[in-house]
Amino acid sequence: MSPEELYTILHYHRQMSGKQPSHRSLGWVSESSQQKRFQLLCQLGDMNGCEIMDLGCGYGDFRAYLHQEYADTIYYGIDCMPSFLEIATRKYGELPNTYFYQGDFSSMPLAEVDYMICCGSFNYRRSEEDAYLPVISKMFRAARKGVGFNMLDASVFQQQGALQGHEVDRVMAHCHSLTSEVKLIQGYSKHDFTIFLYPSTNK
Repeated sequence: MSPEELYTILHYHRQMSGKQPSHRSLGWVSESSQQKRFQLLCQLGDMNGCEIMDLGCGYGDFRAYLHQEYADTIYYGIDCMPSFLEIATRKYGELPNTYFYQGDFSSMPLAEVDYMICCGSFNYRRSEEDAYLPVISKMFRAARKGVGFNMLDASVFQQQGALQGHEVDRVMAHCHSLTSEVKLIQGYSKHDFTIFLYPSTNK
């Protein structure tokens, strides 16, 4: 991600944040819409006893939801925003097996874990149309058991400021180039879709 793109993201969140950090600071319309996506991502697989990496973790709120659903997990949250990570560490840093790291996940190497999650962080506008496809590939290579992510749907979401949608068919075609085990989930939200990827069973 270029310095210009990082600045655009930073400026976007500063505009959204207001006086107090909240779900709106991260671009979510409501707390319930954020929680709905967390609930869906937790259906990726049985995560008990697993290592989970959350790319673009924001305030680390997925950690709290994950801890409720699967208490026995090892969680790694990565975000490029130091201010987000300060809040995440303050809110959830005391939970067992919880670690937060600063970095640009689109360019940094990713350690191997059981499940890779990306909730909302593929929605930022990039100069290259398919900039997130190599990141999906990198996530898949690093995940032992599965990958789950969501994206804004370009067919219903028009580009707005720092946010952009993606063509479902284009993203699905890329995912099918990685594995035959791909699941598309729609209908839970007007504007976005979720994709699960698993290692192929017919290798």
